[in-house]
Amino acid sequence: MVIPLKNYLSRTFLLTIEKYNFELSILYSPGFFLCIVCIFTIFFYRLQVLEISESIMSTFKKCYPVIITTFLYVVVSEIMSEAKMIQLLSLLAAQSFGQFYVFVSPLIGAIGGFLTGSNTASNTMFIRLQTETALHIGMSPILVACSQNVSSSLMTMVNPSRVALSCSVCKISTDENEIQKKILFVGLGTLTIILIELFLFFIFR
Repeated sequence: MVIPLKNYLSRTFLLTIEKYNFELSILYSPGFFLCIVCIFTIFFYRLQVLEISESIMSTFKKCYPVIITTFLYVVVSEIMSEAKMIQLLSLLAAQSFGQFYVFVSPLIGAIGGFLTGSNTASNTMFIRLQTETALHIGMSPILVACSQNVSSSLMTMVNPSRVALSCSVCKISTDENEIQKKILFVGLGTLTIILIELFLFFIFR
């Protein structure tokens, strides 16, 4: 929100790998501050080496399936791009739905978020398809990208593995099925609100 501070942080301590067209603003990355919090926690609570190692191992066991899955989705996305699949699918979607694709966009994002349980993975898979389709039908790619991102992020909470993990952490695994049903209701409700907003935009634009 403080633009000068944002500009300073995003331009300081850049990690750049030109070969892969990769650039990371370390000080502007949320992960950097999470690492700072973890380091602060170690000293604040005076954790022992054994406690730190157990925490790292526990975190790794819970995170590695998501990390591997997200990485594989990135690989699949690049394969689709190199094979011209995204261009073909976006052209087909534009021809099939035309201007009504604006209502299909959040559904694609929602499916991606639900299946992958990761907004990053869902966007990696579908954001280029969504924006290219928008360009084909003369629609704002920003609108479609926002629709993809919001619907995907909302539906990641409905992903069964996320629900199971949350119930496990909170030690309420016996209520997992009931929680899954309630979360699904919330997810579908929010998706309906997004579709209504897009309908109003479509009518009054």
